[in-house]
Amino acid sequence: MRLKLLILISVCLLSSFEHVSPAASGIHTDITELSNYVSTMNSDDITFDLKMKVTLQTNELISYKEALDKQIKGNDLHKRDSIDESLSMVQLNEDRGQLIYQIRITSWNDSMTKHIKLLLNSRDLAPFFENGTVFTCFQAKFDGKIDSNLFLENLIQDFQIELNSHLEDDLLTVVSGYTDKLTQAIPHQTNKMNIQLAIRDEDDRGNTVTIGTPILIIEY
Repeated sequence: MRLKLLILISVCLLSSFEHVSPAASGIHTDITELSNYVSTMNSDDITFDLKMKVTLQTNELISYKEALDKQIKGNDLHKRDSIDESLSMVQLNEDRGQLIYQIRITSWNDSMTKHIKLLLNSRDLAPFFENGTVFTCFQAKFDGKIDSNLFLENLIQDFQIELNSHLEDDLLTVVSGYTDKLTQAIPHQTNKMNIQLAIRDEDDRGNTVTIGTPILIIEY
């Protein structure tokens, strides 16, 4: 009887983890994939932005915001690691509003990946994971010029991207597409899109490379 009870408890625990973890695990995967790629760029000036948006009924949104606010203010992990963590609300109409959770790091390094995952795990972000949209972006600045065409070729090959669009002018190149290596995706015409990259020529000062999933939500 005790053995059956232990087995039942184990199954329930495993089911609980399986229910909660896949969406969060997908976000962790995206952060890791992009972080690993950005770390190969050899830039000393890298910023990280993560933004989550979810639309809820106003009464539910206010209650959830208060609870999440307490978690943010009660945990100094972001302060110790120079992580700027914020929460804001936009009222869409009388009945519904949008909650926006954001993390920004202005001096990214490889060790930050672990800290971001720990921070996300310490927050009750289930509504964002289950019903919201999550945007992850990295931006790297280079003092010297890079070969934009070669960089794009390598990116497309490394991520095995199916291109949706390629826009280019004198100073800016933007490509969008889909890759199986990232989990977030949005509809794009008849396809899906989950990766976007921009390379800007900064005159004689170098280049700025911005990469994100599913789309870029910061200035590039």
